[in-house]
Amino acid sequence: MRPLAGAPVTGADFFNRDAELRLLEDRVRSRTHVLLAGQRMGKTSVAKELGRRLQADGWEFLFVDVEDAASPQDVIRDIAKAAHGVAGAWRRTAVRRVATLGRGIQDSVKELSAHKF
Repeated sequence: MRPLAGAPVTGADFFNRDAELRLLEDRVRSRTHVLLAGQRMGKTSVAKELGRRLQADGWEFLFVDVEDAASPQDVIRDIAKAAHGVAGAWRRTAVRRVATLGRGIQDSVKELSAHKF
């Protein structure tokens, strides 16, 4: 393990950030908006590690680097490009989940009529 400056760190190079990760994860899981701001201190590394952990728990995570964006339009474009890359996977997953749910309901419901609602 060694402290690095520059590119985001992962794996064994990512260490000593448990307190920040716990706080950030609690906020994200409670659907609280979070802004990571400040000098170079590992914000990207923390965000990416949190995303990795959340993905392992079934969450979707989209990381978009907008550091080089020159305008709000550039930010929107970068977000749209990144989201487009994962949107197909999200749709396929959603379709599978709905199909599985439908089969489960179909197997357990014998008869259904609008009158019973």
